[in-house]
Amino acid sequence: MSGRTLTIVLLAWFLFSLIGGISGFFVTTTAPPVALGLAVILPIVLFLFFYVKQGKLYGMLQKLDLRFIVLPQVGRILGLLFIVDYFRGLLPPEFAWPAGLGDFAIGVTAPLIAYLLRSNYAHKREVFVIWNVLGIVDLVDAVTLGILHSQSSFGIFAGDPNTALLSVFPRNLVPTFLVPIFIILHIVALYRSKEIRAVNDRATATSG
Repeated sequence: MSGRTLTIVLLAWFLFSLIGGISGFFVTTTAPPVALGLAVILPIVLFLFFYVKQGKLYGMLQKLDLRFIVLPQVGRILGLLFIVDYFRGLLPPEFAWPAGLGDFAIGVTAPLIAYLLRSNYAHKREVFVIWNVLGIVDLVDAVTLGILHSQSSFGIFAGDPNTALLSVFPRNLVPTFLVPIFIILHIVALYRSKEIRAVNDRATATSG
């Protein structure tokens, strides 16, 4: 997959999420949230398929500075909008608070993690791995809570308000576009975390 192809895929994916949110395609009432679930999971599965083949996509991502894979997570600071929506009476607190604060915590620490990669801190690989794992856990937790508090048949904890807001534009862009991208970036970061240890090992060998 070339850079041009990747750009086209991302644009098509964004337009699908955009049009789906505006048209109500992701809205469910009594049925399982199949469309929303596929929009979250399918991009990740397809990415893993092409990534493990170690083709052009793999080569492009391996050449990127790790900091450029980490820094896009800064955008998750906007997760605080979930808490704003809670105070507006649009989202349940059981979803808004953990999802909003979790995203904010990852977003606000992303620059620190990027800086850590350039430091000589002995345990920076361990910190890097933990941060990425927590980032994935936060996203999975947010999606799970969103479904459990939705108006779909899986919304066993749904009340008033529920998480229907996340099925329509513009909030639907979070689960159907941004969440898969953030998870993919975490996966790439974790895969490449072995490079951090390699740098530390070379430094140790040189000093010895």
